[in-house]
Amino acid sequence: MMVSIHAAVGVSTSLLFYKKVDTEPNKIKPYITPLLLNVALHGMFDLIPHSHLIPAIPDIIIALLIPALLILFVKKKYLILILTCYLGSVLPDVLDLGVFRVLGFGAFRMFPWHFIGVYNFLNAIYTDQFINVLFDVLAVLVCFVLLFWKRKDVQLMLRGE
Repeated sequence: MMVSIHAAVGVSTSLLFYKKVDTEPNKIKPYITPLLLNVALHGMFDLIPHSHLIPAIPDIIIALLIPALLILFVKKKYLILILTCYLGSVLPDVLDLGVFRVLGFGAFRMFPWHFIGVYNFLNAIYTDQFINVLFDVLAVLVCFVLLFWKRKDVQLMLRGE
């Protein structure tokens, strides 16, 4: 799945955890579950049918713009949580498809859904491009539904509110 979609899902999930930051300030505990959940969601979204609608470079740029915008518009006390969710959502791709390649580990993958056998198996199954694009659109729609459903929480987390 496109890294920008993973990033959007990650940022959206922060709305499910922000109250923990209010009740347990200055502790690491409220950040562990969101990080792990987003790593797991990354795996789930990589295992369902998906496509790569835009080329990798623009996709990466979009994914990098998300935390930049968050830094500008989100209240400081929620920023670490949101960036933790973001990190969990993109970490598998950063490591498996970025860092390990740059370090010369070639085909090494840490996360099972990126194993070449899993990847080839899924590509053999998911051949209908319409279904693949549909699941991408549904993933983005889930983000928008969550943002709409929790819109008062979004307003609370934004600066100036």
